[in-house]
Amino acid sequence: MTRLVCMYGGTWPKLNTLDPRTERALRTFAPQAGLQVEWVDTQADMQIYADEMEKRWTGEEDLIIVEQDKEIYAETLPSLLGCGEPWCGYTFWIHPVPHTTLVLGGFGVTRFSAQVQRWFPVSAFRGETQVGIDRRFNDYLISHHGTGCHLHGHVLHHHVYEPRPEGVRRHVAALRASGALPPAIYPEPLGPHLLPGSCQMS
Repeated sequence: MTRLVCMYGGTWPKLNTLDPRTERALRTFAPQAGLQVEWVDTQADMQIYADEMEKRWTGEEDLIIVEQDKEIYAETLPSLLGCGEPWCGYTFWIHPVPHTTLVLGGFGVTRFSAQVQRWFPVSAFRGETQVGIDRRFNDYLISHHGTGCHLHGHVLHHHVYEPRPEGVRRHVAALRASGALPPAIYPEPLGPHLLPGSCQMS
């Protein structure tokens, strides 16, 4: 069995609401994949995201998370269900041009196998805030088990952030120069309603 959770309301303190395109896609494609969506509001405090993960982090069944601003496709959930990797997910683009960033190993649309849940508890990557929980998980998994996120493709991300402050841009540029982050990619949208790097799929 696999549990499917939609974390919506935003990762406190950066609040956001459930995007109707996210909700519509989940209500359409989850039943087709034989899954029932558990809707979880995460805007109450800094730890509710980790708390809700921990409730389901039993090591007995896979856990899929779809966050409030990601739009999945018909093939998204079946591809996750059919994957044998410990941790897998989808990439997505964030931030407006020219600060576009491809997120690899984010929790936007991701699956945690029962196996990876048995490797370590949520407390290993919980942290003091929800912000950055995916990066902490990724770093812990790589450093302790030598594996990262198996990537299936990309999904649409419907939250366009404000441009990053100059100080943050300098920091990211330094990380990229050191090889800690992949090179910046600034693609053009394929349509006026799409984010950079995304494409419309039926």
